[in-house]
Amino acid sequence: PDPWVECGKMKRHVRWLMELTAIPTAAGREDRVIAWIEQWVGAQKGISLKRDRFGNLLLKQTRASFKTPIYITAHLDHPAFVVRKQIDERHLEMEFRGGVNDAYFVGAKIEVFDNEGNGYTGTIASLKPKAKPFKRVTVHLQRTVAGILLNGDVARWKLKPPSIRNGLLHAPACDDLGGVAAAIAALDVIRNIRGLGHVGVLLTRAEEIGFVGAIAAAKHK
Repeated sequence: PDPWVECGKMKRHVRWLMELTAIPTAAGREDRVIAWIEQWVGAQKGISLKRDRFGNLLLKQTRASFKTPIYITAHLDHPAFVVRKQIDERHLEMEFRGGVNDAYFVGAKIEVFDNEGNGYTGTIASLKPKAKPFKRVTVHLQRTVAGILLNGDVARWKLKPPSIRNGLLHAPACDDLGGVAAAIAALDVIRNIRGLGHVGVLLTRAEEIGFVGAIAAAKHK
């Protein structure tokens, strides 16, 4: 392989990794990542995108192949908070979709994102660990908001933007947006290899609350 071409691919793949792992996402609220994937597919040659009725994304190569399809899989969500309601101008009730021990909640800083991508920093003031279907928290915001945050808006732990230090990625959403980046990077390479036209990517939803998208894809073939 041409080393300059390979270097260019690596830089491109790392850029995708950095962009994807910076995106806020939650089970059932993967819209921002889906929009990124849709834009990515639109800029590629030889790759098509199909969405099933459960919201999973199926990326296929457009070249002909008579082999049984093989799919690399990853999921589009990450353990995160979802707004249930705005209590007042400085407090939100949120539910946590994912598995994280109770000790990591009260006192932790989180970042809430509205539909326009604006971020609001808050602190978890209380936790209801036995609430159903998901544990709930009350969040105290650093600044007043009035009617901007809506039910369904996403929040995550307040962490630094993605960076690579000593070969290790530090990012707000590695599991499994790092897997999504790896999957599409693999597809980027595979689409130029003869005999691998049957390989695609399946990106599923709501893994963090019980493999919902993956189970639906398997049951409905």
